[in-house]
Amino acid sequence: MAGKLAPLSLRAFHLDLKWQHYRFDRYLALLDDLADWGYNTVVLEYENMFPYRCCRRAVHRDAWTLLQVRQFVAKARSRRIQIIPLIQCFGHLEFVLRLPQFRHLTENPEHPSELCPCKDGAADLVSAMIDEVIAAHPEAEYLHIGGDEVWSLGTCPACKRNVRRAGKSRIYIDFVSPFVSRVTAAGKRPILWADMLLGHPEALDAMSRDAILCDWQYWPQGTSEPHIMDWTSGTWVSPMTLPLVDPATRKRFEPYWSTRTAKGQPARYKGWPYLDYLRNAGFDVISGSSIKSGGDNYSSVRYGLHLDNCLSGAEAIARAGGLGQIVTSWVIRRVPMENQYLLLALSGEAMRKPGAVDPDAAADRYARRRLGLPIDLLGIYASLGAMVHCLNMTNYGKYAFDDHRIDPPSIDEEVARAGGQPGHTPLLMRETANSGLHAADAILTALDMVKLKGREIDVLRFAAEETRYKAWLVYAICEHLRGKKLDPAAIRKQTNLLKQLLKKTFEGHWTAWTIRDELRYRYAPDEAWTAKLK
Repeated sequence: MAGKLAPLSLRAFHLDLKWQHYRFDRYLALLDDLADWGYNTVVLEYENMFPYRCCRRAVHRDAWTLLQVRQFVAKARSRRIQIIPLIQCFGHLEFVLRLPQFRHLTENPEHPSELCPCKDGAADLVSAMIDEVIAAHPEAEYLHIGGDEVWSLGTCPACKRNVRRAGKSRIYIDFVSPFVSRVTAAGKRPILWADMLLGHPEALDAMSRDAILCDWQYWPQGTSEPHIMDWTSGTWVSPMTLPLVDPATRKRFEPYWSTRTAKGQPARYKGWPYLDYLRNAGFDVISGSSIKSGGDNYSSVRYGLHLDNCLSGAEAIARAGGLGQIVTSWVIRRVPMENQYLLLALSGEAMRKPGAVDPDAAADRYARRRLGLPIDLLGIYASLGAMVHCLNMTNYGKYAFDDHRIDPPSIDEEVARAGGQPGHTPLLMRETANSGLHAADAILTALDMVKLKGREIDVLRFAAEETRYKAWLVYAICEHLRGKKLDPAAIRKQTNLLKQLLKKTFEGHWTAWTIRDELRYRYAPDEAWTAKLK
């Protein structure tokens, strides 16, 4: 397609409500910002924040009431934003399946996150949830029913027999299709994440074309890439590893993966290749990018990676003739929403002007309008987001099913993962700590010089202080590994200062439950490690 690309019809932000809960008025205020940034859709992932009647014990104490649901929809409508509710129909159902009365419906009772399609009552549970959410959103044009990352599919004895008989692809589609029909019968378009259908595409023709498929890819995807994700094996494919790909998979997807190169040049792969594959299979498609995903630290996301991902996703879906893009943000990664506002604004502009956004110029306009000064926010957030090694425990947490929460690993586990041991401090730890201190000090100095105020600056300052504290703690850990005696009282003092700063920064914005949970997750490992010092 040559020339200027048209704005995307569906410009969506994925608002994930689980775990990090903001006060309800903060969500209403966010709608004003999203409208100003060019969004016309919010994909609202409720999880346990919807007031379900069919599984009351799964509902969180912070859950919205039906009145609040209606208030949120009304406020969105006033800003010309449509709401697409998102519920799960297969996997990611821990908040329900962990309960004793539903645990028998799981594929793996030891890891109760995915429904077993062979179990009586599994489909009934999802149908009841769909009906309740539809009833609360009569105006919604779409309903997102999830369907992603069903990793245990086909592992129970009954499912194994069905897989041998019909294959995983058919088992998946047969379980999901009645929900697609149920949503369609209610006068709405169902949306599904596409990863499972791309990973098991053999029976794809059996999937109703009423379903809209969202191809989510959370890594940079330019016009030409050195490798591509093979969903069937869950591995990256490069020209070097292409001969190792399953022949049937290669036959199906290689025409969509490859780009023509000049003679003698190495092969390259297309960015976002599955959009064309799904379009040619007869589906309406949406691209799924992310501004917060696995690999981010919990002070700031990796701005460079996510910005490339969101900008390329907007351009790719425009060129593919798709419906639009969902910009996701997964709260399990814990970065405060305010530290993603710049990314949200730039992604919104990219969906209005696919392929025609200058990020630096757009970030400069944002800073001038939002803060009144041309501060280099893009560079500031990028430097914070780079501090991932030894400052990030988010991606290595352990899920506690009984409490439906993520428990952070201990510092000892983190040190071992980085290769640390008594008498040996890995270069990675020392270099990361050094970089973190320099980045945080530079940011705090810059903020002090310009004397900016406002909500985003408060949260940015907290993130810089937290990065400085975590880097300082890594230095202390390195000294401990070298045999140096540390002062536990001095460490406790610094930890308590950060805890107080978190409370000061987020009281009135996060719920009381979330503040307690964030304090536990971010600083409990530090306190436990310090308590063991002699």
